[in-house]
Amino acid sequence: MDKIGDHAIVLGASVGGLLAARAPAESYDAVTVVERDVLPSGAENRRFRDRRATYVPSRPLLEHHVRRRVRAIPNITLLDGHNVGDLTATPDRRRVTGVQMGSRDGVRIMTADLVVDAMGRGARTPAGLEKLGYGRPVEEQVVVHVVYRSRLLRLAPGIPMEKMVLIGVVPGRPAGMALFGYKNDMWLFTVAARAGREPPPSLGGMIFAVEAYAPDHVVAALRTAEPLGEDDLSRRFFRAAKKPIGAAWQFAIGSDLALPEVEGPRSVQTRLGNAYVARVLAAAENDPVVVDRFPRVSRLMDPPGHLMHPALVGRVCVGNLRRHRRIAGMPAGAADRRTTFVPAHRCRGRRPRRSHGRRPRRHRRHVLRPCGLRTARPALARRGTLDQSGRGTAGTADERIAELRALPIRDGDRLGTGAADG
Repeated sequence: MDKIGDHAIVLGASVGGLLAARAPAESYDAVTVVERDVLPSGAENRRFRDRRATYVPSRPLLEHHVRRRVRAIPNITLLDGHNVGDLTATPDRRRVTGVQMGSRDGVRIMTADLVVDAMGRGARTPAGLEKLGYGRPVEEQVVVHVVYRSRLLRLAPGIPMEKMVLIGVVPGRPAGMALFGYKNDMWLFTVAARAGREPPPSLGGMIFAVEAYAPDHVVAALRTAEPLGEDDLSRRFFRAAKKPIGAAWQFAIGSDLALPEVEGPRSVQTRLGNAYVARVLAAAENDPVVVDRFPRVSRLMDPPGHLMHPALVGRVCVGNLRRHRRIAGMPAGAADRRTTFVPAHRCRGRRPRRSHGRRPRRHRRHVLRPCGLRTARPALARRGTLDQSGRGTAGTADERIAELRALPIRDGDRLGTGAADG
């Protein structure tokens, strides 16, 4: 066959894309099939006995063998794990030149003489052509509203049954069924409906729906069949996901509902939770253990129940009691500032080493407040400043801590590192 171009790109590696890649393989030097998902490496192989027989494989098995045959063509390359982006064109928009593709390694452009879109419902070519100024291609649609449900079954031993039972839709009855031998002694039972009708979700409802038009022996076999697979998978999934999702949701709305200006229902659990969190934050102003535990829970690294551990509840109670006593003993107006200082990890406010003409060692300390945590430093003497005794004027550790306590809280304070600095 005559050569048409150098390179062709097929978007999508489903059965349609794989078959579409076969056609340009004879007229182009190279054909690249681009697929978003990572394709499976294999499937179970079976030896066939007669080419005249009709086989009904599973969809994964069928796609595996089609991919294997397509990969055997020397000039076809399957490129999976890539998202398809916009089309590329010449500067004058007279011709499409390729397509943008994205992966974990970044975005790149693959040029081609021909681009085939076989992505099905996820096709982006109509929007891409419109973006380039070509206009959307005319699309013809027939809305049929096809809905089907399938179940894997194992028929009772000894029941005579054809290898395939297929009952299509007819005028006046927009419903049908299929029952055919699958693999590993399994049978696939499918009930389909059109024109707005929907098959029942349960196996019993599916069997009841086909009783009106299915042969009697088929209905009898379905009634005695053993259902396979995960019948209640969705229910078990949502039941298991309720706990972690519920914890994240309660944290999200709890912080919002803590503000009286936010409208919304406040249950007893929400009010109690916000009240306890407020006391946890108050205790965290002077307790590094609480400081370490609360971010792990708020970031969902630990479950919320960790905040209710008896040891932590005790620290919260003691911390709030000490805080109330401390505030009660403050001068008037000083308690309103609520400025507290927590030592950094491995930084105990040790007395700095002094020597003539040498700058003393600095230690960082945390400043904790409701809107964040920052690292503050005391204002130490400049290098070379000496007192009358010839020593640096850094002061004692207690004086430095007192100096830290006098630091004001500024807007825009950010989270400190908590490390000691020399």
